[in-house]
Amino acid sequence: MKWIGLGAIMYLYGVNHINRLAMFSIKHNTTYNGWDLILTSLSERYFITYFLFPWMIWHSVSFLLKDSGYHILIRFGSYKNWIFYTLKNFIIMYGKLMFLWIAIIVISIIGMPFSFGWSELSQINDFSFGSQILEKYFNYPVLALLSHLLLFTFSMVATHLLLAIIYVVTKSRTATIFTMILTGLWVIGSGKYLPDSLYPLNYISLPIGINNNSFVVFIAVGTVLLLSIVLISQIDYNFQHVWSFFKGKGTLLIFLLLISAILWKGTSVHGTQTIGDKFFYIFFGGSIEGFNFFNFLSYFILYFGFVYVVQLHLQKVLSQISHYMIIRYKSINRWFWQWYRKVAFSILVYLTILALTSFIIGRLVGGTLGFSTTFESSFSTFDQYYQFFVNGYLQITFYVLLVFMISWLTAEPFYSLVAIGILSIFMFPGLNLIKVLPVGLNSLGYLTGHFTTYTISLLLLLYILLEVGILIYLLNRKDINL
Repeated sequence: MKWIGLGAIMYLYGVNHINRLAMFSIKHNTTYNGWDLILTSLSERYFITYFLFPWMIWHSVSFLLKDSGYHILIRFGSYKNWIFYTLKNFIIMYGKLMFLWIAIIVISIIGMPFSFGWSELSQINDFSFGSQILEKYFNYPVLALLSHLLLFTFSMVATHLLLAIIYVVTKSRTATIFTMILTGLWVIGSGKYLPDSLYPLNYISLPIGINNNSFVVFIAVGTVLLLSIVLISQIDYNFQHVWSFFKGKGTLLIFLLLISAILWKGTSVHGTQTIGDKFFYIFFGGSIEGFNFFNFLSYFILYFGFVYVVQLHLQKVLSQISHYMIIRYKSINRWFWQWYRKVAFSILVYLTILALTSFIIGRLVGGTLGFSTTFESSFSTFDQYYQFFVNGYLQITFYVLLVFMISWLTAEPFYSLVAIGILSIFMFPGLNLIKVLPVGLNSLGYLTGHFTTYTISLLLLLYILLEVGILIYLLNRKDINL
């Protein structure tokens, strides 16, 4: 019976949208199609606020409280397994709801004009309907629909997981119900009394969120969902263990958040058309001709940040080295190359993930599918990606080997940080006077200078060979202390 009632409400909202679309099209002498009704109905502010979201959190808490008996917890063996069991039930209910919603919309568009492109109405410079907002960001309506459903689904799943975490942590039905009521009131009342950044529908309905905060809503929801999953993976331990886990992984999490922010900011710059343009701007770094603080900051976070994470891992490895470990590997040289082989592979994976992520975000923010740059340049597309992958790999290798040498000699991570800071200074204009200091040479900005990509590769290789020679000497000294 409840599903019939909800279906009736959905149908009434759909009829109301059809009437609004018809009146708007007559007023502006334009035509509309089925996509206008689909996108506007699925993102309707008042329906989500007063009916759909309360419905979802009510069922979420109902699943948590109904399936929380000790016999059920014993059957699953852990809170983590139990939470994912309730999530499965929640997703089944969510699937039924979305099927009903979409089915009613499909019934409503029978007899309505339909095409694979945007209608005349959606292309008007207006923000009365969801389709008019999404048309400004997506080339095709089907991409807008899939993106909206993805954001909506992630938001609902994240909401359920957060409620489940609260229930497990508090072990209180009252606290969970109280949290549900507060969440519902927040969604209902925040549109009038809170700023846009705290308006929850920004992170549930794509037309609302993208209009206020661009695509940053995906990062926000994705981050909350990821952190929820990480917390659930540790939820069966005591709080001290959970705190230790986050303390140990805190640097990595902050690093990932900074990378996400840099990539998003870099791909959103005005004047870039293709994903190749956006890629060039993100990884521009330094250059001989000039200096840009955002480019410098991006380089510092993306590259020196990675080296710092490697240095933290190295610090842990060096603290565990002993005579027994050397006996196990038979020589200090073999131990080093076993360790560095993993680092070398991680550098390749890191660069690949950076490139793919920048392409995906660049496409999401409206970049056209083209890997070359559209502006006039003296370098080829091959040069751009050779500089990023090959010289990027060599440059990070130089940084990592330098950090290893300093850590091996001093056993103090502080001196490695000082070395990174000193190196970064030489990226400022006028300081790298002889133009051959091995810092920032993998910047795409050097493609516009006087060095060819192969000259940079040769220079970095020479410095790496010099480092290897010094390392061989250091690792084979007779006076090393373990």
